[in-house]
Amino acid sequence: MESTTPKLSYVFQPHKQGSALKSSAKTIVMNVFHKLQVRNPNDSVTEILDKTSDLTGVSTRSILRMQNEFNIQGSFSTPGRKRPARKGKATRMQKFDDFVLSAIRRKVHLFFKRNEIPTVAKVMKTINEDTDLPNLTIATTRRLMQDLGFVYKKRSRNSMLIEREDIQVWRRKYLRQIRHYRNEGRTVYYTDETWVNFGHTKQTVWQDTFIKRPKEAFMSGLSMGLKAPTGKGSRLIITHAGSEKGFVKGAADVFKAKKSKGDYHEEMNGDYYEQWFKNKLLPNLDPNSIIVIDNASYHSVFVENIPNTSTKKDDIRRWLTSKNIAWNSDMLKAELLNLVQNVRSKYEEYRVDRIAALHGHTVLRLPPYHCELNPIENIWSVVKGKVAAENRTFKEKEVEELTKKAIDNVSDETWKNCVGHIIKEEELMWELDGMCDTAVDNLIIHFDPDSTDTASEGMLSTEEVMSS
Repeated sequence: MESTTPKLSYVFQPHKQGSALKSSAKTIVMNVFHKLQVRNPNDSVTEILDKTSDLTGVSTRSILRMQNEFNIQGSFSTPGRKRPARKGKATRMQKFDDFVLSAIRRKVHLFFKRNEIPTVAKVMKTINEDTDLPNLTIATTRRLMQDLGFVYKKRSRNSMLIEREDIQVWRRKYLRQIRHYRNEGRTVYYTDETWVNFGHTKQTVWQDTFIKRPKEAFMSGLSMGLKAPTGKGSRLIITHAGSEKGFVKGAADVFKAKKSKGDYHEEMNGDYYEQWFKNKLLPNLDPNSIIVIDNASYHSVFVENIPNTSTKKDDIRRWLTSKNIAWNSDMLKAELLNLVQNVRSKYEEYRVDRIAALHGHTVLRLPPYHCELNPIENIWSVVKGKVAAENRTFKEKEVEELTKKAIDNVSDETWKNCVGHIIKEEELMWELDGMCDTAVDNLIIHFDPDSTDTASEGMLSTEEVMSS
């Protein structure tokens, strides 16, 4: 007689990446690992790791961490129920401005140009040797590489840093478009914002090393030399635009920031930027121009709010209904968002793009962290240098006057030279992208973004960790 006991079915659910494993789960995973080792004595450690990962849904990297944890502590621990918020990336992106981030990207691409593998250790060494860049640890360098869109892949026995594909595609599209617009004879204008501290001055000046004390200076009728400001102080935020013909007349916007610390982008918002865009920039441009901008949040305000994961379910339903998109009442939020995703591209339009189009102009956005393709960055260096050389009182009124004077004194020839330099950079990037594409044509194994080049960075290999 056949058993009437119903058969139970089990749907395997892989471990969710980023979620914490309890000590009991870690124990089960390691028991599976060791059992497989006993049953398959001829298999390599890598093969055992792969089988364990397939059975448990836990990545091989996490299994190695568990093994290392047990070797050090003799037991497994359960992380807290709520992990602390990941603020590392936000802090790094606020600490280092676009200039520093773009300079680091260029360091990596110089390795590509020399056909040399840019490991994290090599990149860190190159950055730290540059006196204009901050000194970084190898961990910070690795994370910055990830923030900038570089990922780790493995080719044969050597690992190398490769840019994320979406950034490669974005850059390629930008370079192709701007080349096309120039061939059409359209004027290309570059816009950007920057800031100047009231205490902005030159850091290195001539000093009299024989005068050591104030009394000595007084008795000699001399001084102790130029006194530096006590701090950076408040700051001015500047918005402007220019082309190879020079700054756009009447487009300068200078105002005092409310905060003296943090990213200057926080002082701007979409409404303020749009008012400048409409009232000061557009009326002063050549007809049918190209306006190059970066991807700051206030440059990228959508015409309408498109639902995302933080949008309430009822609001998603209302949005779908307004677009005549059918949905069922029993649909999960994830299903509703999937409907949104299918049509998102049709409704993604930026407000400044629409404003520009109504005036007969085209907005072209730079790839992320590619300020080296914006000549106004070089112009800002000229402006700040002039302010630093003449700043004496470190007060708002003088700094504002010096800033406006420095902007007025930037010659059209300087702009023309900076734009010419950028065009050469575009050609170099176009060539480098082709070289990189050829170099990574045979890459086949994708690593986790946190992976590192174990050989070059002093980490243990899989076999070393397991044997320890």
